[in-house]
Amino acid sequence: SLLLLQMAVAAGRGNDFLDHEADAAMAGLLVLAEDTDERVQRRMLGLPASAPSNVTVWTRKVFAEIASRYSSSMTLPEFLDRYLEQNPACRFVMLDTEETCRAIWEGEKAEKDNRRITQVDYSQTRGFDTVAMRHRVHVGLVNHTGKLAGKRAADPHELINRTNVALAGCSGSLVLTNYPDADPMDTSDTRRLIAIRGRDIDRDLLLAVEHQQDGTFKSIGPYSSVRQTDLEEQVLKAVETLGADDPGEFVTFQAIADEIGCSRPNVKRAVRQMKDNNRTVWK
Repeated sequence: SLLLLQMAVAAGRGNDFLDHEADAAMAGLLVLAEDTDERVQRRMLGLPASAPSNVTVWTRKVFAEIASRYSSSMTLPEFLDRYLEQNPACRFVMLDTEETCRAIWEGEKAEKDNRRITQVDYSQTRGFDTVAMRHRVHVGLVNHTGKLAGKRAADPHELINRTNVALAGCSGSLVLTNYPDADPMDTSDTRRLIAIRGRDIDRDLLLAVEHQQDGTFKSIGPYSSVRQTDLEEQVLKAVETLGADDPGEFVTFQAIADEIGCSRPNVKRAVRQMKDNNRTVWK
């Protein structure tokens, strides 16, 4: 939710976001269905820029009143379709969270849906995607990430707490998750990973960010570059440690890998890049 607010304020003001340049300021709609006015105001105080006037915010109370007025005659995607027709300047809509928004909008009707869960999931997300494509706007469906009970997902997008069928109805996904290999008990590690995937993106994007004390996120850089730098530092420290007793002794890739808890191929690849970039000299 904090990342969402930071993103919406940057879009509304036309400010850069995590080192990505904004094309222009744009109007938008934020539906914060789990928040009160007071909570949103407290979160806004921590942001470096105030809320822009072109971004409309609906908290739970406001959204519930709108749902009570329109939900009997149209679905939530249909309502957003009409809203965007009446507000053509709006370029993005974000629902936080999708599940809560649908629960408020559908109410008891959701319990009477006898279709298979796969049909329901796909139709729900596909309806929003259709609206987004028709109006050429961004419709963001915020969901929580699932828990893996200590296991790590090879693909960060698998953490999204929605079925694969539901995700198939979307044009892309953005995931904020813990930093790879981070110690879950180390609260001092404020690094996070943002993974981005989309139909119109040639390859997945991975961005390393730092969660700052004021609640905002600051870009550290592309994860591949940050990871390479971290690994190089670990390799250098391992070589110094392993060669401390006999500076003339050769240090193997396997010995370095065992010392830092990394695979031998990754260590070999890191050293090769260090050599290619003239970063293999140390005192």
